[in-house]
Amino acid sequence: MEEVVIPETVYAECTRDPRLPGAEAVRAAVDAGRIRVQFDAAGPDENPSVEGARLDAGELAAIRLAWRCIAPCSWTSASDGRRRGGMG
Repeated sequence: MEEVVIPETVYAECTRDPRLPGAEAVRAAVDAGRIRVQFDAAGPDENPSVEGARLDAGELAAIRLAWRCIAPCSWTSASDGRRRGGMG
């Protein structure tokens, strides 16, 4: 089973007002363990393409979380056989 993880900023944005569409569903899913809330990643963005973008705090937190989830990955380039880490 795959895990759904959201940054704490996204959780706060989604649930700050119980009248927002889906607010109670998100809160219930977290309470039931179907969604895990991850502390926001601190520090600068690892992906320079998001610098200067007009993104809100939740969007930036989600990008940082995604980068942290995939950055430890490494792979071998089929063209040259060299092992690479992260996204570069």
